[in-house]
Amino acid sequence: MLVDVRKNTLWVSSVTVPFRMTDYSLVTSVKSSGAAAEVQATAVFYREGLIRTVRCMQMELTDSHRDCVSVREDYFAHRNRPHLYIQRIHVSNPSDRVVAFDISSQKPPAGAKFSTSIEKMQDRQFLLSSGRVSLEDGKSILVVIATKKLVNRVQVSPRSEFDETILSVIYTSEPIDSGKLEESFSKLRESAKKEMLEVMHMRADDLYNEHQQIWSDLFVSGKMPTAG
Repeated sequence: MLVDVRKNTLWVSSVTVPFRMTDYSLVTSVKSSGAAAEVQATAVFYREGLIRTVRCMQMELTDSHRDCVSVREDYFAHRNRPHLYIQRIHVSNPSDRVVAFDISSQKPPAGAKFSTSIEKMQDRQFLLSSGRVSLEDGKSILVVIATKKLVNRVQVSPRSEFDETILSVIYTSEPIDSGKLEESFSKLRESAKKEMLEVMHMRADDLYNEHQQIWSDLFVSGKMPTAG
């Protein structure tokens, strides 16, 4: 899988087919609920194996630069878990007022080939999306994505911070004929649900440290992997 963070598009491939773009938007949007002036920067952190964006938001014209509310987001494909993609959100509010943010996923375009349902396993709840990418020969690559279910809005108290980690488990098939869609979808859904339940029971810091350590070892060894 590949994720274009800027355009919010997910690309998938198989052993026999190069990367194809899906109409599924994987990246979750974090936007101020009110008007705000902002500046943004993006960087690739090779030693940590991630892409980072930082936004500085000034909620009121009278605010000083010390009252800038910052939103830092990290994006990475987990190096040791090939089906796992992670987006980490950190909001820092140094001001004396409550700030609110809307958290949402981009709605699929009309005619999109993905459908989404809410799944509940044990004490965990997440979204399960299923779709496909059509190929020129009439076959399809099936895609199943399990994603942590989030609240739609958060409020960050004055002089406090907020953290959230969004986990997405992505499974794809080899190109298959239309007659085998349901059987293949069923297997992919079960695999995605099983892994999603596993990673949701893990601490976010443990998942990050696991990724970072393996990435760091590869970086030191001189083998230059892609950043995800």
